[in-house]
Amino acid sequence: MKKQLLVISLLCVAVATACKPVDDKMSSNSGSVPATTAMQPKSMSADGTQAGRVYAYEQKSEFVSSMKSQLAELSRSVDELSARVDKSTDSVKTEATPKVTALRAQVATMTQQLVKVDDATASNWVAVRSGAESAHVALRDSLMQSRDWMTTKAVL
Repeated sequence: MKKQLLVISLLCVAVATACKPVDDKMSSNSGSVPATTAMQPKSMSADGTQAGRVYAYEQKSEFVSSMKSQLAELSRSVDELSARVDKSTDSVKTEATPKVTALRAQVATMTQQLVKVDDATASNWVAVRSGAESAHVALRDSLMQSRDWMTTKAVL
């Protein structure tokens, strides 16, 4: 009987120390944003660095605002790239036009994801947010690859 009581007590202590209140997981930077763990996805900032920020459902409007501004910046970059393609040689135009078209399709996909984010509920928030973040990362990476390709063609 004493052994069982000891084992149960140790298990309770282990569970109690493993389960910390939400306040203990707050980020030291802002005090109101949960810190990320190794298991949580990290959002990416527009410049490609990890922001380390995971938005809760209660921060939906802040997330939408951030993503809309990043989408606008990426869309402007696609427009600038397209303008440079238009000024390039015919052979570069032929190769670059499908790349620019694909980038514009990714802008449209990210726009659709942001509409879904606006309509998200607490129950589907994580999946919808992840979809928008994935669309953002895909667009940003494709844009960087296209710029690199254009650089090799000496268009930029």
